[in-house]
Amino acid sequence: MVYLLLTGYSYYFSSRLWQENTRLEKAAHFDPITDLPNRRSLDDALSALIKELPDNTTAHTMLVIDIDHFKRINDKFGHAEGDRILGWVATVLRANLPSGAALYRFGGEEFVALLPNSESVAQRVADSMRIALEQTTLLIKDRSKVTVSIGLAGWRDIDDPRSWFQRADKALYEAKEQGRNQVRVAI
Repeated sequence: MVYLLLTGYSYYFSSRLWQENTRLEKAAHFDPITDLPNRRSLDDALSALIKELPDNTTAHTMLVIDIDHFKRINDKFGHAEGDRILGWVATVLRANLPSGAALYRFGGEEFVALLPNSESVAQRVADSMRIALEQTTLLIKDRSKVTVSIGLAGWRDIDDPRSWFQRADKALYEAKEQGRNQVRVAI
């Protein structure tokens, strides 16, 4: 009888420990607002992808996506509205990803997508994301539309994760400087 009680306790403890480990693992790798993998997951994915690229003939492209004027949303309507917009943007972006692509919440109002596609295909994907957001019926409380600017960079053999991201990020800032709500390809 004592053995059965100890076995039952051991099972209960193991089950609770497993549940808590699962919860902590998800918290460490997923953003709670968008339910997307987070920056830590992106870093892990980039490390794994970089190791595969020399043997992989598939082109890969990175998109860095930023919600235009997001600070205004938070300042004017509060963080709860900002969180709602973040979740909604993540849903629209994810719905427009091609098969084999992955989307991450980079931080703040930025997202990163990794696509197993050439720059030309990725540019069409980025444009479809941008247009889908712009044309949606979900509006901010003041009836303004949500738009995004996107920087795009294809993988080059001389890249490492940091330089690849920097090229896409630079293209993003060019899109913002040139009026926002557009896609720019890194040179």
